[in-house]
Amino acid sequence: MRTFQKFGIFFLAFILCTFFQSTLFAKTTPKKASTKKTKTAPASHKTPSSTAKLWGLGPFIGTDIGVSYKYWFGDTSPFAVQAAFGYDFSDGLMLFSDTLYHFKNLTEVNFFSPGDLHAYTGGGVKVTFYEPTVYIRIPVGANLVYHEPYDLFFEIAPAIKVTPAIGGKVDVGLGGRYYF
Repeated sequence: MRTFQKFGIFFLAFILCTFFQSTLFAKTTPKKASTKKTKTAPASHKTPSSTAKLWGLGPFIGTDIGVSYKYWFGDTSPFAVQAAFGYDFSDGLMLFSDTLYHFKNLTEVNFFSPGDLHAYTGGGVKVTFYEPTVYIRIPVGANLVYHEPYDLFFEIAPAIKVTPAIGGKVDVGLGGRYYF
């Protein structure tokens, strides 16, 4: 019973973190139209958000294995939220949630099909359940966003263990997502 209670508390904390991240970076009211001309990215530089497909879901593998999702905050926003559920090979079942800032359209890449390479960084929380542990994550990665509704990503995330004792680890992951 005690394990079930711990799982419930950590799951609730995960949901609250994800909700906080999504409301923090949600769209605000549009600004007044400006008469200044602004530069826009070339038409070939699309993101999932420019095709109105904001939610991505797919597998990942590395120091963890599982399913991840990503949500982009609008057409021009560089912010996104990602989260995952899976198995951490050193700590058992895990959940994590990160808020990401993307440096969009670094270059166009023709790997399988035309796509754009984005770099990203951010911060978030990871919770494991075998021995309940909380980590603060700082993910840094590359995201290859295709003009079709899918992407590939590689990520390295140093993590600072804050409970039950201070420590650290590095998460590494490779995966892909399909956007809906």
